Amino acid sequence: MGFKIVELENFNGKAATIYAIVNETENRTTFDRFIKDNLATFKCELIDIVKRLKTINTSD
Repeated sequence: MGFKIVELENFNGKAATIYAIVNETENRTTFDRFIKDNLATFKCELIDIVKRLKTINTSD
């Protein structure tokens, strides 16, 4: 089982670079898995997390 660190390009900007771990056997990031596993139960909270990650890179 191999792992690698990748940039989450949707959230990168001038202020910060955000990374996640990819399990090469699943071919998806831990962030993607986190979203999928929790979407049904915590949709509002996940939307808030994504908004906050995007806000990090729009701040001066």
